[in-house]
Amino acid sequence: MPERIANGSSPSVAAPMMANGSPTERRPARKSSSKVPSVSTLGKARLVAFANLASIMGSAAVHTGKIVTWEEVTASDFKFCPNVDDLTSDSPAPVQADAQGRYSVPVPGTWTEI
Repeated sequence: MPERIANGSSPSVAAPMMANGSPTERRPARKSSSKVPSVSTLGKARLVAFANLASIMGSAAVHTGKIVTWEEVTASDFKFCPNVDDLTSDSPAPVQADAQGRYSVPVPGTWTEI
């Protein structure tokens, strides 16, 4: 049974107040007690680059139908668009549709990527 106040109404739940009485006071961030080290911006960029390379590695494995190693991916000079540096907004698209308006797709075992 809910508790009743003298006037017969139920007590309201008050929002927790901060030390200065304001419900929006900012407190300084706590130091983490976990043993996980902080990662620098350069370290994060490196992790993102590795994640991207792993994604490329997975795509290459699916496209070629073969197991692809980290060494093969890092040593590869494959480019989906060999003239990407020369493209401008007026350049034709690097991939063109065939006469039926379809684009080629990778076929495992016949596609060369790495």
